[in-house]
Amino acid sequence: MKFRHRGAIQILSCAIVTVLATQALAQSSSSRPSPIDRRIEEINRQRERYERDTLGKEGKPENPADTKAAQATILQVKQDFERIQSVYNQIVSAISRDAIDYKFISDATHEVKDCANRLRKNLALPEPENADEGAKDEGDIKHEMIKPSLVKLCRHIASFVTNPQFETSGVIDVEQATKASRDLKKVIDLSLMIEKSAKKLRAGQ
Repeated sequence: MKFRHRGAIQILSCAIVTVLATQALAQSSSSRPSPIDRRIEEINRQRERYERDTLGKEGKPENPADTKAAQATILQVKQDFERIQSVYNQIVSAISRDAIDYKFISDATHEVKDCANRLRKNLALPEPENADEGAKDEGDIKHEMIKPSLVKLCRHIASFVTNPQFETSGVIDVEQATKASRDLKKVIDLSLMIEKSAKKLRAGQ
């Protein structure tokens, strides 16, 4: 579905990612409350101000269906951004073990792929150059290359969640946004390839 105010959705989504990115890939021992809830309240206030401004300029109220859909998109971005980091941490832990759990790997990469696809769509990131590059099936990943492939996948996830694009809410840096899109494309391609290979390797055990 396309919204009349997609730019506002992108800005508010990026604001959520800004908060989450400050906690990206970090293990904190602090028992202080998370600032995410407070930041969400501020984002909601920003949305309300945006809607009031729109009403004043256009002379008509915001479509309630559009507002509800925008809120759902923002929530989905928050959930996917948090989840992709959580699975990242699980994959890093799995890489450190001697034995390879192919079921876990196939399940984890499947989830990463789904999150990355939704993030790429909901954040309205620009299409990177050579978008089809790397999308083709490069064949199965052999047992000895599973861990190196997972390391590469994690590198692209880390590059995405720490992208400077998400450091300043509402400011669109085309270069960094394109880099974020490129990282997500790599995450999608790699996770799909690893998932397929892990399933085959598990079946052959």
